[in-house]
Amino acid sequence: MKILKWIIVVLLVIIGVLLIFSATQPDQTKVEESIVIDSQPSQIYNEIIDFRTWGNWSVWNQMDSNMTSEYSEEIGVVGASSEWESKIAGDGRQEIVELRPNEYIKTMLQFNGWEGKNYSEFILTETDGETELVW
Repeated sequence: MKILKWIIVVLLVIIGVLLIFSATQPDQTKVEESIVIDSQPSQIYNEIIDFRTWGNWSVWNQMDSNMTSEYSEEIGVVGASSEWESKIAGDGRQEIVELRPNEYIKTMLQFNGWEGKNYSEFILTETDGETELVW
């Protein structure tokens, strides 16, 4: 009986430590990549704001040649969107939510079957005729 009490106490302590650890962790995750491109920010910006061109460079589009996409009538403005269906990348929707011409693009991503919204940002900085793109 004494061993059972100790086992319960140890389990409660472990659970308490895990709960405290979980409560102190951030509720957001940030993953960042960057590349320097020998091009003007305006060219890169125009490529990113037009969802119809993403098939030329997006790794997700290249992973699934059978991916189908539908686009909003308006392209390159806040509210412009793309919806896709893919057996490999999953199904979802992406919408432009913020723009600063030739500098910044923010999109909201919603994946079918997942709760909540995710955001992606594209930041363009020109230096000596080249553009650093951080996403």
